[in-house]
This record gives sequence, structure tokens and C-alpha cells, in this order.
Amino acid sequence: MDKAIDHLVFATNDLREGREQVENLLGIRASPGGSHPGMGTRNALLSLGPRVYLEIIGPDPDQPDFEGERIFGIDAIDGGKLVHWCVRRVGLATFVQLARSRGMELGDAIPLSRVSAQGDRLDWYLAFPASFGDDCALPFFIDWGTSSHPASSCPRGAELTAFEIQNPDPGKTNDALERLSIEPCALAWPRARLRALIQCPRGEVELL
Repeated sequence: MDKAIDHLVFATNDLREGREQVENLLGIRASPGGSHPGMGTRNALLSLGPRVYLEIIGPDPDQPDFEGERIFGIDAIDGGKLVHWCVRRVGLATFVQLARSRGMELGDAIPLSRVSAQGDRLDWYLAFPASFGDDCALPFFIDWGTSSHPASSCPRGAELTAFEIQNPDPGKTNDALERLSIEPCALAWPRARLRALIQCPRGEVELL
């Protein structure tokens, strides 16, 4: 049982400002990732270890005609904050069936893709819990298949040293994590939030 964290999601209503916010905190500038066609978003990335990274995601100015709500509540965010986390699972469709057999409500594994800033095509599958969008307690899941992992091609110099889910009912969260074969990491806090500790050129800093 482990967290197998693939990436942390830092959402912002302005990607340029979000990159600057993270750079000021960590002392590392995230590199451009790519656009998410049809979703109205694009991202920037920086490595937090060999197979873990930070995704800074915000509105894509090259998709001005996008209509609807952007993922992660981006349109309602004031500034930038850590909003979600993603766990890696090889053979995601099989994992979804296993989770369902344990009473966990997960959606089907859906295919997605984008072109990186270097011009490479990345293909992956995502699966979301039924509670996705309600809070940040349970992760969503990813399977990169044969695509290169983004952490291998984005700026290095930072390392994720600790990660916590904080909310008023950590017992319920930890029970759900165990049924998803994830190491429990929820702690009591008056409101729901995520907390990451990152070792970087600025020292060990807290990202919320």
C-alpha cells in the first residue's frame, strides 16, 4: 500500500500569475506543458521527484471561445492554490473494477491526450471518483501507458517530502483511501484542504 502520487494540481485563474506565484515560493520556474483541447485550459509543470510533478493549470488564452465550467473550479478561484492530487495506477481499467468491488464509486477510465511544448504527443487515461468536485480528499487516477512521464522533461530541483489531506472527518477519508490501496494520509483540520511540503532552493516550504 502506498500513495503512488503522480502529480499535485495547483489551480489558478491566470496561468502566468500562477507560475510566478509558484516560482516565488519554490525558486524554480515551471516550464510550459501544453493545451487541453476542448477543456479551456493549459498547464505548466515542474518536477517534484523522478515520477512526480506539480501541475500548474489555468485558463488557456488560445481557447477564447470555450464555454462551460473549467475543471478544478478554475473559474471561481481567487489567485492560486493546491486543489487536487492524482495517483498513478498501471492497468487503470482493471483497478477501476477492483475499486468498485470494494464499494468505491469510480468512473470509467477515459482516454485523453495533448501535445507537449516540445511537440511530443502524450496519451493517458484518467478515472475520477464519484465525489470529484465536492472536495479534494480522494484523488483521481492516471495511467500513462507507453507515454513518457512528464516529470522526466520538466525543471528539476524540488522534491515532495510530505503530503497530507486535512479535513473535519479524517477517519472517513482514511477508510476510503485504504479501500483504494492508498496509504492513509488524512489529518483533522476545521476545513478541507491539501498540504504539501517541498524541499527546494528556498528550503523546505509549505504549498497549500
